[in-house]
Parts: sequence; C-alpha cells; structure tokens
Amino acid sequence: MQKRLSVFSLFCLLCVSTLMILSCDKKKEEGEGASDKGEKSATTESEKKEVVEDNVEKKSDTRDEKPDSVEKIVPDFPEGPAVEADPDGKKVELRLNLKKGQKVRLRTLNEQKIHQVIQGRTQDMDQTIGMGMTMDVKNVDKEKNMEIYVSYHWIKFIQKGGPAVIEFDSDNPPQELHPAVKMFAALKDKGFTMQVNQLGKVLDIKGAGEMLNKALEEAKLPPGPQTEAVKKNLKQQFSDEALKKSMSNLFAIYPEKAVGVGSKWKMKNEGSGAFTMTLYNTYVMVSLEEKKAAVKVESVISTGEKGNTMDVGKMKMTYSMQGKQGGDISIDLETGLTEKATLKQNITGTMKMDMGPGKTMSWPITIKSKVKVFPEPKG
Repeated sequence: MQKRLSVFSLFCLLCVSTLMILSCDKKKEEGEGASDKGEKSATTESEKKEVVEDNVEKKSDTRDEKPDSVEKIVPDFPEGPAVEADPDGKKVELRLNLKKGQKVRLRTLNEQKIHQVIQGRTQDMDQTIGMGMTMDVKNVDKEKNMEIYVSYHWIKFIQKGGPAVIEFDSDNPPQELHPAVKMFAALKDKGFTMQVNQLGKVLDIKGAGEMLNKALEEAKLPPGPQTEAVKKNLKQQFSDEALKKSMSNLFAIYPEKAVGVGSKWKMKNEGSGAFTMTLYNTYVMVSLEEKKAAVKVESVISTGEKGNTMDVGKMKMTYSMQGKQGGDISIDLETGLTEKATLKQNITGTMKMDMGPGKTMSWPITIKSKVKVFPEPKG
C-alpha cells in the first residue's frame, strides 16, 4: 500500500501541475472571446514564451538550485527495530485468505507537505490524496488463488499552494470540477479484475486498460500536446503489467515462513511504468494476539541514481529521489489484510525539466508525508 501511494502522490504532483497549465491555456482562449464581460488574457503566447525562456537556464549560464545538505541514503534494507522474541515461541503464517463472496472496503489517506525552491523562489504546497478501494472476491480456486474485482469508491484530492486551492471529494463533489482533478474524479466507481495468490503475488490483471479509457473519455481533457503526454504517462502507470506490479506491492508483506514476536523479514518492492520507486522494507512483528498481529516497518526509498523521466508535452521531467519511511501496521489474521496502518515518509531529491537544447532547469524538492490506512467509515 505504502509503495503505491508514494508513486501515486508524486504522479499527482506532476500531472496536476501539467493539467493546471492546460486549464490556464483553455481559460486564456475563452478570455479572448469574452470581451463583453471585461475578461482579458493575462499573457499572450509570445509573452508566455518569453517568461519561460527568462526562467530557463542556458548552458552558458547554469544556475541550478542546489538541494540543502541531506543525509546520503544507501539503497539497501534498514536494520529495523529491535524487538525481544516471544519466550513461548508462538508463530503464525501471514497469508491473504479472502473468501468467495466477501467484500472488503478500505480507505487510504496521504497528507503531504511539499517544499521546492525554483529559481530562488520558495514554493510550499500542502497536498492530500485519499482513495477508497472496494475488493469484491468473485472466486477462489482449489490452489486458493483469489479472483478479486477492485474498484475505487472514494477519491479525495486537495492541493493548497499560495492563494491557489484545488479541492475534490467524491463523497461531496462540487457542482463544477477544476480541470486539474477531472481525471482523478473520473476514476470513481471504475475498476479491474485481478488474480492474486496467498502470498500476495498478483498473477493476472484484466480490464485495467478499459478502466483507464473510460476514465479518459469521461474526463474530457482539452486537446493538445500536454494532454497527450498526460495520457501517455497514465497508460504506462495503469497498464496491465504496471498495475500487476503495483497491486503486488499492495499485498506484498507476507513472509514465506511462519513468524512470531521478534521475527524480522525483508521485502523489496519495485515499481514499473513512468513513475518508479524501489522500497527496501524491513518488517518486525511486535505483538501477536488471537485475531491481530502488530508489525513495525522501516523502509529505504530510492529512484536509483539515474532517476526516472516522463514526457510533459514537448518537455521532459526527470526526478531523482531518496528517503526513509517508518510506521505501524495492524494485520487481520483471518483475512490477512492490513486493517489499519500509520506511516511517515520523508523523501528528498531533485526535479529536472528539459525544454530543448541548452534549456534546462532543476530544483530541489522535499516531500514529507503521513499515510493512513483505515476501514470504511460506518454509515
């Protein structure tokens, strides 16, 4: 779960920024034909181009923003917290164990504080991303592989930066959607089918492309190169193969052997698609009750030295990030699902935008996040 949210949060940050450009362009075009209302475009295309070029570094005058001094994090498994072993030696096998006809609804909430320094200007942003997931078990075969229809029944997005506020909650949707959240809003009540085994490995994904195409059709994004770039990256992120890997990461906390209090195990989660991060997770069981297991996790997060690149229209955006994560997870022993979790992440790195030969700019970014997983509220 935590891996998927890290990637999705960065994805939202980049794609919403792109979609905001789209909405500004669209409003400018509408303003040119609304002189009777006294509306006028703030800048012309040529002026906008001059503004961009004024803020772009040239090879003869490179002025990249440098990140603050940060701890160099080695992409490897952390030691994890020390917990005294249970003297009784009681152990359990942690397994995903859903039954045919069972329906589980969980929500996740990721609250972030994003700090950037671009061309000497500090930009602070608060961002909240919420997702409600329904898992409807359609079948369980003799090997106990589960066929699950996964859909998104709740989506929340809030972004606050300076005077600008973007807000959407599918439980209480606004009459008019901000263009930057139309894509996320369109994912509500759409889903796909996956087959997953008891160790949390996703064996197959069906319907992901169809889900995305329906959402894109419903979102009605304005035409143009930026929109095409967003679509391209979405199709990479929500391809069957990328979703197969990210959904495996959602469940991949199960060790192969039985574990008890004090037991440690390590899991490496790797992403795929346009936005990839690797998490090196060390888990330790801190308590074991009849129906629940409490687990602590410590993680190292890394995009690798080369970082990852995505297309934004005619530009390319590269991000290179590293960080740490820690938190508590409560596992329901009957279903094997995470019923509650609280995780804190601290990620730092560099964003770089390439706008053509000799025109690049880069800047430091810090993202501090608090991630919560909790049951669907009653009523």
